[in-house]
Amino acid sequence: MTETDLAGALLVEDEIFVVLDMEDTLRHHGIRVAASCSSIAQALEWLESNRPNLAVIDYRLRDGTSEKIAKVLRTRNVPTVVYSANSFEPPLHEEDFGTFPWVDKPSDAAVLMAAIQAAMGRFV
Repeated sequence: MTETDLAGALLVEDEIFVVLDMEDTLRHHGIRVAASCSSIAQALEWLESNRPNLAVIDYRLRDGTSEKIAKVLRTRNVPTVVYSANSFEPPLHEEDFGTFPWVDKPSDAAVLMAAIQAAMGRFV
């Protein structure tokens, strides 16, 4: 993947060290980070006037869970990966997040990148 493949990624994460690590990982793989949002409200506001080519979102943030963000991303067909300390539970998460790769954090950068490539592959 080169930087020209993606206009920019949206990161939605409220733990600064996780954000910094994800930004480094994405940049190392040629993916420009368009925005890093630390809350649901901030992400939804950013999405009002922007469309990322990729999103990596946490399930649980300080201001709630990210179902509303997932709905916007799914409606816009944005390749999305959920990167969360919460494990995927089908009865709870299937409806809102079932089509997105779900990566448990912490995980190796290679695991996160494989999930991103899988998500991107669905939209090629």
